[in-house]
Amino acid sequence: MLKITLNAAACWWYVARKNMLRLSGWPVFQPRSIETLDCTTLGALKAGHQINLERAVTPATRLSGHIVQGHVDAVARFTECTQFGDARRVVFEVPAQLRRYMVAKGSVALAGISLTLNEVGEPNGETFPIELMIIPHTWEHTTLGTLKVGDAVNVEVDIIAKYVEAQCRTK
Repeated sequence: MLKITLNAAACWWYVARKNMLRLSGWPVFQPRSIETLDCTTLGALKAGHQINLERAVTPATRLSGHIVQGHVDAVARFTECTQFGDARRVVFEVPAQLRRYMVAKGSVALAGISLTLNEVGEPNGETFPIELMIIPHTWEHTTLGTLKVGDAVNVEVDIIAKYVEAQCRTK
């Protein structure tokens, strides 16, 4: 059985009382689903592994960024990082079936972090590249700064893109 323990006293009240946290792209829960372990990085975590921890948006919260639900669509691979002024240009390879949900200047969640896509490449077989510019604050205060080439991260595409696709299919 997989057990998740947090060392985050300030956030614990929300986990215990409200269940309103997301951890690196998946909601806080006791995983029982094989699908969850198969389509996320959850099964690969080891003791001491750092994750991104964020409170969920409430109806009274100002929405900045895009809607991130914690429902992981796939896993992407970190392939490149170059310094670009103060920022970092990073590239990930994403499964090709998610390409239709991504556009330049659109949104994506990687490792539970809401980010803006700088460029979206064309599929080259089973994957396609996405490029993002990561500002220093995000690099220093999330797990992005600890990634090594080849590392896997959870991907969640924009839910609004999924709804638009579903509506277009029903017309």
